[in-house]
Amino acid sequence: MTKTLAKKIGASAILVAVSALNAGAQPKPIETTVCAILDSPDKFNNRLVKVRAYLSISSEYSYIASEECRDGVWFAYPDESGPVGLEAYVPGTALPGEKDSKGKLKRPIPVRLVRDHNLEVFEHYLHESKDRGRSWHWGAPCGADCHWYRVTATFTGRIDGVRKRKHEADGSVTVKGKRNYDGFGVMGMYDAQLVLQSVEDVTAIDLAHPFLKIEPPKECSASPDPAPSSSFPDH
Repeated sequence: MTKTLAKKIGASAILVAVSALNAGAQPKPIETTVCAILDSPDKFNNRLVKVRAYLSISSEYSYIASEECRDGVWFAYPDESGPVGLEAYVPGTALPGEKDSKGKLKRPIPVRLVRDHNLEVFEHYLHESKDRGRSWHWGAPCGADCHWYRVTATFTGRIDGVRKRKHEADGSVTVKGKRNYDGFGVMGMYDAQLVLQSVEDVTAIDLAHPFLKIEPPKECSASPDPAPSSSFPDH
């Protein structure tokens, strides 16, 4: 092997290693707000963000929101388990990722869920609400063991966004009189979704007992729910 050939092989190996490292590296999260994302969802598409928000969840809906603006950002996990409480929904047709200069869809920034104590606390409150508080939410009497938490946290994750659309009063989108499913979440009603990577600074308010002081759990033993029966898009 000549010295020239060896140098070329060495240089190629370095370029391959650097490319692999860059492909696996994540950018620093952009600190922003729910309102800013909703104002320009396409500008945040395929970007890693950090946002403070509260979660609103039911058997068919899962989104983060802010008191400062209307609507919300669909909230998803990077696997098919889904957040606790979400059971089934029909997803929209939007796909994660972004198009290159030739219009070809590039793969989205990979996101892996950090399963730490912060996530355990977050899911503890969701389990308590799902298991005990749902009857109160629908008007049934609520005793001391009944809880319906509104959970606020700092979420880090990837935003998938489409161009901002005009929404009807019920949140749906119509184009020329026909229902448009080109967004994220249930029936494609959301212009953006956050695919969760990590959660921190978790706080909760018990809406069933609003004057009760909430002590964060020191240990959590809640087990994950099975995957919702809907078909989640690949994240």
